Amino acid sequence: MTITSVRSVLGDDSLTLETEDGSISVGGGQDLPGRLELPVFDGGDTVSVFELSDEIAVVLSYPEDAFATIEAFYESQMEGRSGFEHSSFEVESADGVKIRNVAWLNNDANETVTITTCPDFTGGAGRVTCVTLIQP
Repeated sequence: MTITSVRSVLGDDSLTLETEDGSISVGGGQDLPGRLELPVFDGGDTVSVFELSDEIAVVLSYPEDAFATIEAFYESQMEGRSGFEHSSFEVESADGVKIRNVAWLNNDANETVTITTCPDFTGGAGRVTCVTLIQP
């Protein structure tokens, strides 16, 4: 991969790398790709956008306490879509930190929706709810 340009936007702390195959943007303030067809829960902050010629991957963050609401949204959105398999798990560390993960995978179409608790990427010490959307 050859990087053809690098753009940093200081106002929103983002970095974009452009290649002959597409672009990778990390940081706040990124626009969602126009060809993204998977449903997006409103109100998220964009963490990263990978838009290549053959794949899109988007990570959004929401408040940690929004997990159940976001999960209910995706349960209703993914219910009628064929080919998706649902999975979930929850673990708790020795110090009481819970990590939840809920996913809908469509291996035939290479599409994934994942909801998980994750570190606050904005520098906060807490946790947030992250939604990762991947599609061709």
